[in-house]
Amino acid sequence: MTGAGSLQGETAADETLDLRGIPCPQNAGKAVVKLSTMSSGEVLFVQVDDGEPVANVSASVEGEGHKVIRRQREGQSSWKIWIRVDGQNSSEGEA
Repeated sequence: MTGAGSLQGETAADETLDLRGIPCPQNAGKAVVKLSTMSSGEVLFVQVDDGEPVANVSASVEGEGHKVIRRQREGQSSWKIWIRVDGQNSSEGEA
């Protein structure tokens, strides 16, 4: 697993995905594909460019039934997003 649990003291993640420089809607598609390979309850850490990608990726993954658990601006040009895989491989409801 890439970057498992290591985010310099921040929210732990099971996988990481750097989507900076990837235009919309490809960035959202890559995030959704990555999440589909993960197990329910795992956390994906994603880095995206500022602007449209923050909203686009967040909306796309939530539309697929996952949960954005944290978003944090990084400087003036990018964002960090933590996404929890929800309901992917289980019948668990969202709390």
